[in-house]
This record gives sequence, C-alpha cells and structure tokens, in this order.
Amino acid sequence: MVAGYWRLRAQKSPEAVIKILARRALAQDKVLRMSNAAFAVEEGGDVVVVESMKQAKSRSRTKRSVLPGQEKRIVIPRQEAFECIAEAAQDKSRQLREKFYRYHRQTWLWFLGCAVGMSGVIINSVLLALLILIPGIFHYFTPTLLTLLIADALSLLAVALIFRQTKAFCQQVDFTVEDMLQVDWLCKTVKDIAAIPLDSPTKELLQEVLLVRSLGGENKRVVKEYVKAVYLK
Repeated sequence: MVAGYWRLRAQKSPEAVIKILARRALAQDKVLRMSNAAFAVEEGGDVVVVESMKQAKSRSRTKRSVLPGQEKRIVIPRQEAFECIAEAAQDKSRQLREKFYRYHRQTWLWFLGCAVGMSGVIINSVLLALLILIPGIFHYFTPTLLTLLIADALSLLAVALIFRQTKAFCQQVDFTVEDMLQVDWLCKTVKDIAAIPLDSPTKELLQEVLLVRSLGGENKRVVKEYVKAVYLK
C-alpha cells in the first residue's frame, strides 16, 4: 500500500495539485463529477463544464442512448470561476499548512524513536563486546550473552522499521512542501491579478490565462493575446 502510494505520487507532476484544486472548485453541480467531466475555457474566459458520455448514459433513467450534445453542461462566468479558484486556493493553502505541521511533528516523534532504538543497540553491542573480549568471563555469562544477542537483533529490527516509517513521513513532508509552493504561487498570482483595476483589459486576459493553465489546458489563442498585450505593447 505504501509502495503503491509513492509510485503514484512519483508519477504526479507538482502542477497536478492546482489542476485538481481548480476542477474541484468549478465542478459545483453534484451531478457532474470532477473525474468524469471535461473542462474548457471559451473566448472571453467563461468556463464550460461538460459531463462525460458515460456519466450521461448512467444518469439517463430510460437507459436510451445519449447523443452528443445532450450531455449536462454548466457555464461558469469568468469572474465567478476566478473567484471560486481564488477561494479554493486559500482553503487549500490553509489545509496544506496544517498537514505540513502534523507530518513534521510525526516525523520528529519517529526520529526520536529511532534515536532511542539506536541507543539501545549501541549499549547492547558494547556489553556484548565486553563480555566476549574479557578473558574467562564468556563461560560464566553464556545465558546473559544469548539474552543480549537476542535483544540486539530485536532492537536492530525495530530500528529498521522505525527508520523506514521516519523516511516515509519525511517524503510526505517533502511532497506537502511541493504542493504548498504550487498553491502559494497560485494564491500570489490570484492576489496580483485581483489588484489590477476592474476596467483594465489586461485583467480579463490574465484571468483567462489563469483559468486555462490551472485547469490543465493549453489555449494558443489566449497565449498569443497575452504575449501581444504584455510584451508587444
């Protein structure tokens, strides 16, 4: 289970957290599931959410075939979509910080457990070495040697397990930090765009660019207009 989680996490790009956040924020209708919906940004910045054919067929009570164009659609105005993503980004940032502090505390506790276990291993090893190296004492303390040897082996096993758990929590902290950086970037970008005057055409274009990029799409028209507005003035 743990190995599968890390393999899945390794395949996930850092930007995926923004894509999931944005799509979940805009999939407002309970009938439309985020995982089964298609998202598109129309000219002007309005977001269109369309359910998949599979979901449309399962929703149909008559079980008749659903033709293209009969899927459930939601049109979200540009400003409303922008505000939904902005609010979701703030909530996600707060959740990630709470998650980071929780994982950081758990990692520290597991590290302390690992340090205590290693101390026990070192003490047992020193006692074993003394009992073995002192001449003539080996025969008198054979049961003690066996007890220390078993305790040392069990301590090593416990330390190995604790170390593995500590490493797993460290990786979770790293992944959480990556997500925090992405979401903090989104929050800062949203804040900068919101500070632009309402009557500025650049604000509408930047909102459209943000919607396209956060939803995981590429719109060449939007990119060209953005480059023209920002760099070719």
